Formats: sequence, C-alpha cells, structure tokens
Amino acid sequence: MVKSCSRFVLMVWLLLALLLMQSYTANLTSILTLDQLQPSFLNVNDLRRGGYYVGYQFGSFVYDVLIEQFKFDPSKLRPYRNIGEYHDALKLGSKNGGVAAIFDEVPYLKLYLQEYGSNYIMAGPEYRNAGFGFVSLSSLFLILLQACASVLLLLIFVVAVKLRLNYTRFYSIYILLVLFMSYSKHKYPSNN
Repeated sequence: MVKSCSRFVLMVWLLLALLLMQSYTANLTSILTLDQLQPSFLNVNDLRRGGYYVGYQFGSFVYDVLIEQFKFDPSKLRPYRNIGEYHDALKLGSKNGGVAAIFDEVPYLKLYLQEYGSNYIMAGPEYRNAGFGFVSLSSLFLILLQACASVLLLLIFVVAVKLRLNYTRFYSIYILLVLFMSYSKHKYPSNN
C-alpha cells in the first residue's frame, strides 16, 4: 500500500515539475523572440533620411501618398505586384537590391503576415487616407428616404408661398415629415 501511494505522489510531482519546466521554457522563448522582433526603424522619417529603398503595391494610391505626404524620393520607391515579391524584397534588404520596408493597405499587409509573418511585424502608426466605404442597403434606403422627405418639405413650402396658401393646410404633412426626419437622424446618426 505504501509503495503504490508513493508512486502516485512521485508521478504527480514529476508531472508538476514537467509542466513548470515547459511553462518556463515557453515564457523564456517568448521574451527572447519579442526582443528580436523590434523594428529597425522607428518612423517614416528614419527611412527617408537614411536613404533606404521602400516598397509599395504596383498601381496603388500608396505611391502618391509616399511622394506627396511623406516626401520620399521617387527613385527610392520600388513597386511590387504580390506578396511573394514583397517577401523576396524584404529578405534581400535595401542594400542588396530589395527594400527596408513595405508600405501598403492594412488588409494586404495582414495577408502577408499570415503567410510570412514569422520574421516580420507591422510597425509604426497606421496612416488614414480616403478609401473604400461600405453602407448597408437598409441605411442607404433610409438616407435616400430622408433626402426625399427634405425635398418634399421644401417643395410644399415653396408651393404654399407661391400660391399664397394658408400654411395650416400643410401643417399635418409638415409635422409627419419633421417627425420622420428627427427619428431617422436619431436612429441612424451621420458620421460627419
């Protein structure tokens, strides 16, 4: 009886020691890996001042942003057509015919990181530019309906003034349109 109980306690201790050792190893690996994945450049100015080559997606608006907003020299910009070319260029580095960094839209960079992310990170701030926007059909319908109601309200008043009619005839229509417009603005506020 004592032998089997001792064996059980010994197995539990060995299991706990193994778990503790694995946890320590995982934490140490994580700490060392995160230190290695720090970006070489702190911001766009470091890339521009250092004269490094920078990549972008061929045919993208990013080229114009890099020249106009970030003031990159056009000769330091290299176009690439797909994430495979991104990978090859980053692997070579700026001094060996590649690039030091890639500028692109976030969804494309996330795709790149999914495929080649073990050696790369997205660094620096995200710069916002005009891009695509999506709206649901129900809110689009409501916006159009609200615009039509506004035009109808204006038209009613123009006709009433032109014909010198009494406003009380149109008062109930006016109240309904104003209530609808205030309800739709409250329920679906604009982002402006």
